[in-house]
Amino acid sequence: MDYIGYFVYPFHEKYGGAEVRAVEFENEFNLYAEKNDINIRIVRIHNENDLENIKAVIIYGAHYKNYPFFQYIKERTDLKIILSSVFVQNTNILIYNLFSRIKRPQSTIRITSQMLKTADYVFTNTNTEKASLRKAFGIKSDLYNLPNMINSNSIDFFKNENFNLEEIRIDKINKSYICVGRIEPLKNQIKIINSLIKYKFKGHVVFVGRKNAEYKDYTAQFEKLISEYPETFTYVKFMEKPSLIKSMFNSKGLIFPSLFETTGRTALEAAVVGIPMAVSNLPTVKEYLKDVKGVTYFNPKSEKSIYRAIDSMPENMIVNNKKDDFFFIYENGLETYVNFFEKHILAC
Repeated sequence: MDYIGYFVYPFHEKYGGAEVRAVEFENEFNLYAEKNDINIRIVRIHNENDLENIKAVIIYGAHYKNYPFFQYIKERTDLKIILSSVFVQNTNILIYNLFSRIKRPQSTIRITSQMLKTADYVFTNTNTEKASLRKAFGIKSDLYNLPNMINSNSIDFFKNENFNLEEIRIDKINKSYICVGRIEPLKNQIKIINSLIKYKFKGHVVFVGRKNAEYKDYTAQFEKLISEYPETFTYVKFMEKPSLIKSMFNSKGLIFPSLFETTGRTALEAAVVGIPMAVSNLPTVKEYLKDVKGVTYFNPKSEKSIYRAIDSMPENMIVNNKKDDFFFIYENGLETYVNFFEKHILAC
């Protein structure tokens, strides 16, 4: 049996999308490998002893918090490093170019650049991300486009399971659109609220997501607006995954207003659920949803564009998408990882 290790920054395991993805990928890949008699397993690295029997290490994110571990693997072992990038350009390309070259002080951009350029392999999620990495950091080596995936079987089970929602009344969900994401500026909820207030929206939106404690002014403003317009907005702090999927399936559709996303897992889940979506016109998101029906795009910085997209969403419609067409579900995407490991890691 051949083993590929992966590293998750321990203090973020329950909070970051990349960390959740890493643990889920381990479980899904190993089930797939066992079912198909593939002699590869993914294992999590907890301590130094776990490095002894593995062929390579996957590190999720070219992030400064992962840098000490990255350096340790580079300097103390001969293991191949697979860096799973999570990058969307959010400032001028010249800023990345400049700070990538400045050695002192050691900026986060400089650290990201060093990790990307010295890793043995870099995974990207989209062609858009691949192009951005090349422009921002001058990467000339190969970048491998491998999908960020979701479990469509569990989503189908949750949406069809007969249970009552504990977090919110199902009759309220039936009359509402749903917006999912941590409450913070990058997720752009306040822009949605201001847009719908300004244009006197007659529908209802349920926001679901924990508040980001780093943005107290933003979350305070969000809560104030919610309390002032209870006929239009409801806030639910948290939903377990089964309740969230059930809520999405019974809602009028998903609103996805982010300013910064690699792919946006909630939008991918909504595609599997089969509901209409009004989503940000980010190139990364559009690349993932290009074959998905029932999607309306808007400029996330324009209140008029947001309002028009949401107001034009069809009500209580189930979109007849074919799951077989989705490259971002585990059933379709895991083979690409097997092929990569066999060709680039195990054949060496």
